[in-house]
Amino acid sequence: MNACDAIGLAVFVVDAGVKSIRQGYNMPQFLFVSIITGVGGGVLRDLFCQRVPVILRKEVYASAGVAGALFLWFAHPYLGMTIATYGAMAVVFFVRMISLKYDMNLPRVEDRSLNSMS
Repeated sequence: MNACDAIGLAVFVVDAGVKSIRQGYNMPQFLFVSIITGVGGGVLRDLFCQRVPVILRKEVYASAGVAGALFLWFAHPYLGMTIATYGAMAVVFFVRMISLKYDMNLPRVEDRSLNSMS
């Protein structure tokens, strides 16, 4: 299931990224559109399954999308859109799968103010 989720994230991030590049978006717009599109599908899936969305947990999810989107942005002028697209999908997929395999998570900030009030 995680592999299918990683493939879906990769496809949606890169598809939105390619479309935004073709529309002439600048880099912040490109990143916003790519990440919102990629992560949005996973959020909808989790909401329909009545689970806490992956993006709200500590897993590497949106970060994998950012890595692939940045690869696409910087590689497409040099490698061409087709090769950069496949490369970006591979980056997203492998970052997500490696983070799952080695149980790598993003750091969490604990709110200590709640503990001191009680």
